[in-house]
Amino acid sequence: MTRVGHTLACFLRVHTYDLLAERDGHREYVCVRCGHPLLFRADADPYSGEAFTKKVRYLCSLFGHDVHHVAHRAGREEYACGCGHSFLKAAERLSHIRHPLVCFFQGHRIEWIASRGMLDEYVCRDCGHPFCFTDRAESI
Repeated sequence: MTRVGHTLACFLRVHTYDLLAERDGHREYVCVRCGHPLLFRADADPYSGEAFTKKVRYLCSLFGHDVHHVAHRAGREEYACGCGHSFLKAAERLSHIRHPLVCFFQGHRIEWIASRGMLDEYVCRDCGHPFCFTDRAESI
């Protein structure tokens, strides 16, 4: 387990997203700089599979995310907010998820959960937020 802080260039300005996958009726994007994923219902995706930049949606970060269930994945339940934030949680039937303050002030305590092609996926132990990082060992 390790901690991952927020990349200030992304948090204060914009994330730069590329399409990672289409699965479970959703499109999944990942920030090329910090590994932050977004997950949108395919029928309500404002980006239609194209690369894009996006500012952080601070209201959800402050008040929490209204989420819908996506799938059972990696031994957890996956949820997504309309803003694109996704979560992998042990709990079922959640409709609202908040980030604990420890994640904001001290960073996310992440652990590896899966390899996804050239990316390794990690999840925060405290809030369930996933991150996708390049598997540098394969690219060397």
